[in-house]
Amino acid sequence: MKKSQYSLEFLIFFALLTVILSIWLVIYLNLNEQALDERNRLAVMDLGKSIQIHLKAASDSHSGYRSRRLFIPQKAGPYTVEIYNSNYTFSLRTAKGGDIIFNTPFMVGDLKKGRYNTLWNVDGIVCIADDSCIVNPDGTITFP
Repeated sequence: MKKSQYSLEFLIFFALLTVILSIWLVIYLNLNEQALDERNRLAVMDLGKSIQIHLKAASDSHSGYRSRRLFIPQKAGPYTVEIYNSNYTFSLRTAKGGDIIFNTPFMVGDLKKGRYNTLWNVDGIVCIADDSCIVNPDGTITFP
């Protein structure tokens, strides 16, 4: 009778320990996944802030300023990043979904990833082009 009681207690204890360990493992994996997602989101945000700072610096510089130092990588963290820009904003899109939108000074041209982007300041307008932009008297912008 005593041996069977010990065996039964051992099985109950082992089953209870297995359930507790399984619950702990599920909670740990969920927290780890959340931390990894947050780290990857911060990598994309960091890339966006870096681009935003370069564009702001080009806008605040004197007319004729030229910078060839804005390199936009293909990836931010583990994510492949797509970049889209308009005159006052640019957005970063990842495969995970969702766009992160950043405000910028007025700019013309297209930001390109995987290469160096040349930024020009032409009368306070940031031009993204290999050659300088020309601001016409009527306010239109042309690329030579």
